[in-house]
Amino acid sequence: AQLDAAAALIGRHPAVPVVLNHLGKPRLGSGPAADAAELAVWRRGVAKLAALPNAYAKLSMLGYAVPRWTEGGDREVLIASLVRETIDAFGPHRCMFASNWWCNGHMANSDGRDDCDISMLGIWQRYFSWVEGKYSEAEIRRLTAGTAEEFYGI
Repeated sequence: AQLDAAAALIGRHPAVPVVLNHLGKPRLGSGPAADAAELAVWRRGVAKLAALPNAYAKLSMLGYAVPRWTEGGDREVLIASLVRETIDAFGPHRCMFASNWWCNGHMANSDGRDDCDISMLGIWQRYFSWVEGKYSEAEIRRLTAGTAEEFYGI
C-alpha cells in the first residue's frame, strides 16, 4: 500500500528524481501464505514505481526483506531473485547496489560484519555472483557505480 501511495505522489512530480530504498522493504519469512500476499503487494508497487522514469531503486538492506539470507540455500535464492526482479523492473540504469553497511555495521561490535553477519566484501561478492552472466559489463557498471554517480551527482 505504501509503494502504491509513493507511486501516486512521485507521479505527480516527474521532475523530481526519487530513490526507492531497500528494495521497497518487502518483509518475508512469515510463512508461505503471508509471504505470497506480501510479494503480490510488493510486485504491484514496484511495477507502478518502475513505470515512472524519475523513480530509481536502491538494492540494499537485504536482511530486512529476507532475514538470515546469508545462511544460503533457499533464503539466498529468494533474495537474489528479488534483487534481479527489481533490476529487471527498473532497468540497470535506474538501480544501484548499496550495502547499508555503515548503518548496520555497528551492530556487530566492529568486527567487519553487519547485522546480517556478512562483511562488506562478502555482500559485494554476492551481488556480483547474482548478476554475472545475466547483465552486460556496462549494465553491471551502472549497478555498482554509474547509477549512483548520476543520481547523486558524484
